[in-house]
Amino acid sequence: MYSEASMLGPRPSVAICIACFFGQRERYWEDSDVEMPALSHVLRQMRYLDEYTVKANRISFVVNVDVSGSTEDASARAAQQEALDAFVSIVEKKNAEDSGRNWEVLSRPNENISYGAWKWYLDNHCKGFDYVYLLEDDYSPTFKGYDLEVINKVFDTEEARNSIVKACSLYVDHTLSESDRAKG
Repeated sequence: MYSEASMLGPRPSVAICIACFFGQRERYWEDSDVEMPALSHVLRQMRYLDEYTVKANRISFVVNVDVSGSTEDASARAAQQEALDAFVSIVEKKNAEDSGRNWEVLSRPNENISYGAWKWYLDNHCKGFDYVYLLEDDYSPTFKGYDLEVINKVFDTEEARNSIVKACSLYVDHTLSESDRAKG
């Protein structure tokens, strides 16, 4: 279990960056009654981050917005902008209520999908943070204190704290369809 006392050295500063997209995509079946389905992933992510993070100082949603395209795409871009505006209002309210963390929404053109969002965030918004978690809007850690526990387990030596860790994880459970499970 996580423990502030188990953290080696001074208290680290932690940011979480969630790459988001409000365009057409698959939605969770239980979110079919959400007033604005494009927000289904990020609303769930907000609940999980609120419940499971214990160390994060800043939680940033980086929304990739389609800004160009054919005239047929104008309604799709308008729907994305409407979702973005609604989400900004929700996050501003959350930020006003949460004195322990800074919640924010940043937007950028949808270039290089999530990887582009993460690079943009790391290049422009992470000065002064010791650790940054890079998440997607449709997956989330699911145990309380993961943000501190990972730091404690991975960066438990001076050598580890002074290096860069690169990782890619895949979580497979009973909810994954058989065809997706077969893919690996």
